[in-house]
Amino acid sequence: NKGMKRTITCRLIAYFSAALVLFSAIAGLLFCALFSWYTAKTHERELSGRALSIADTLSRFSQNEHQGRGMSGGLGAYLRFIDEIAMSEVWLVDEQARILQSGHRNSALSYNELPSGAEDLIGRIFEGCVASNREFSPLLDAPSITVGAPVYDANGDVAAALLLHSPISGIQNAQRGGIHILVFCIITALPLAIILSVLLARHFISPLKKIGQAAEHVMNGDYSARTGVRQADEIGSLARNIDALFVQLSNIEDERKRLDQMRQDFTSNISHELRTPVTVIKGSLEVLEQGLVTDA
Repeated sequence: NKGMKRTITCRLIAYFSAALVLFSAIAGLLFCALFSWYTAKTHERELSGRALSIADTLSRFSQNEHQGRGMSGGLGAYLRFIDEIAMSEVWLVDEQARILQSGHRNSALSYNELPSGAEDLIGRIFEGCVASNREFSPLLDAPSITVGAPVYDANGDVAAALLLHSPISGIQNAQRGGIHILVFCIITALPLAIILSVLLARHFISPLKKIGQAAEHVMNGDYSARTGVRQADEIGSLARNIDALFVQLSNIEDERKRLDQMRQDFTSNISHELRTPVTVIKGSLEVLEQGLVTDA
């Protein structure tokens, strides 16, 4: 019984712990994936709105100024101001992928220096689309989302592509924080799972122990033993069937005893009935043997 109890308890603890860890791992992976996707999409929508607003302002700026002069002093100061308030790096790129203005630097950038996919992003912006990708991350030395919007000139043509780069390190930090919380929850839930396993093991072991004790009594000849288990579940059904089996065994044992008694009574009666004639025959044979009887 102790071995059985130890086995069932250990198994339940192992099953509950494994189920908890597996569920937590699956939930953690789904959480990380969905959180990253949702946060990235939300951040991307926010960046798209900011990029459109800045691009619209730049379009009005270029319409009010001559294109050559307007893209120098005042525009650079505005982009630096946008860098500071938007907490993002702003680039203004022409169709040949040269940076006309940047909040932090003024430099030229050739297509050969662009990462894979950046040329396609700039091409879509010059087609008048608002586009985004993460291909500029290696160039910026940090994981980032890049959103681009077209800047129009006075003729309504796309004069430049506004690129708004925003790091996504905050998303990764939030992911790590969520993972830490998940690990803490698992560590907290494991003792609860062990306690629940022990309680369930006792719930299962107690009726099984009663059934085993009743079976031992019956094996030792006490057919009046009963399990005494009253549960509305599979174990209760098993106990009722075993009690019914014990009743049948008791009836069979009573019937066997009655037949044994009848056999003994029959043998005794037959022995009594045959004793007298056998004695007479035995006496007659002895007389004949001794020659005490002669023909008359």
